[in-house]
Amino acid sequence: CLLRFSGESSELTSYGAFHLSSKIRSACSQKGWRLVGPAPSLVERVAGKSRWQLLLYGPKSSPIPLPYGIQLWKGLPKGVSLSIDPDPLQL
Repeated sequence: CLLRFSGESSELTSYGAFHLSSKIRSACSQKGWRLVGPAPSLVERVAGKSRWQLLLYGPKSSPIPLPYGIQLWKGLPKGVSLSIDPDPLQL
């Protein structure tokens, strides 16, 4: 599962990625998922926006250990967006 953060400010975007990673790290390890990152995306800026990402690896039969609904976005800085790709083909 790829979680991609995007925002005008590189500092706020990285903060959002670190904030969410700290929020889900224990749930990932408890359920056998590996959390990689946060790290800048391979293409760090697109259309003037900074991009950071988190990558989660886990058992195929296990649900992705992410909070439901608005809880996932709660705490992200204003102006930072989050997209989720449950089965990424490219990073």
